[in-house]
Amino acid sequence: MDENKFNTNAPAPQRSLLGKILNVVLCVFLVIALAFLAVRIIFRPVYVNGHSMDETLFDGEAVAIGAFDKNVKTGDIVVANNAQPGEEQNLIIKRVAATGGDKIVFVLSDGVIEFYRNDWTQPVLETYIKEPMKNISQFAYAGVAPSVEEIDDYIIELDADEVFLMGDNRNASTDSRYFGAVKNSAIVGKMVFLISGNSFLETIFCV
Repeated sequence: MDENKFNTNAPAPQRSLLGKILNVVLCVFLVIALAFLAVRIIFRPVYVNGHSMDETLFDGEAVAIGAFDKNVKTGDIVVANNAQPGEEQNLIIKRVAATGGDKIVFVLSDGVIEFYRNDWTQPVLETYIKEPMKNISQFAYAGVAPSVEEIDDYIIELDADEVFLMGDNRNASTDSRYFGAVKNSAIVGKMVFLISGNSFLETIFCV
């Protein structure tokens, strides 16, 4: 009898180098595909429409918002659904100027409208706005006090579930100064990063 015929100790055939390479390529492809899917689920691309956020964000640019992170704070840039009666959706992108419980007021001073939040001794320093506020027509909801000494009738106190939104291009933005504070439930997500200008991110989000 041929003893080698049933020899269980014989070495197993070696996998070809090509097979090993294909396995590695497949694993890498699966990792990339899963990462791509995770990014698309966690982050949502939204396009800027209009000039209300100049010079921070420009018309047509794409940003990524966190689909699950809606715990916003003052200074965050957010996307909110500001749908009016008869509308299903009206997405706007603005900056959070105040949150629940804050007291705010706008005061006219030497032709410039200054913004105060909780502290009436000095206006809020906003380095990101395009230019000082001067367009009084933006204030259909929020009035403008003629001086700091006459603010009592102009103070706005936000409810616990509200945020006050304003565009960085204050003189060309229709925002909470016009339509009032927005409920937290209307926040779709907050901006995490800018997609436009980054070819890798543009490829991932197909923008």
